[in-house]
Amino acid sequence: MIFLTHNQPLHEVNLGWHPKAEDLLWRPDLQEQKVSQNGAVNVRYRSGMKGQLVERFRELVAEHLPSCRIRYAF
Repeated sequence: MIFLTHNQPLHEVNLGWHPKAEDLLWRPDLQEQKVSQNGAVNVRYRSGMKGQLVERFRELVAEHLPSCRIRYAF
């Protein structure tokens, strides 16, 4: 499981392709800017938020897909 790296240019493209899905991906209320190692400006979940989301996802998988094992999440 991989949490997406997102940025403004990708956001603009996605608005044209999948505007409803982008409502779930582009969440400034949950995200903060980050400069990646290559210098790109991306967004990530605010400090502490990603851990909470991963834990909730694990709970949902355990409840609805108990035979599905999550090997790693980042």
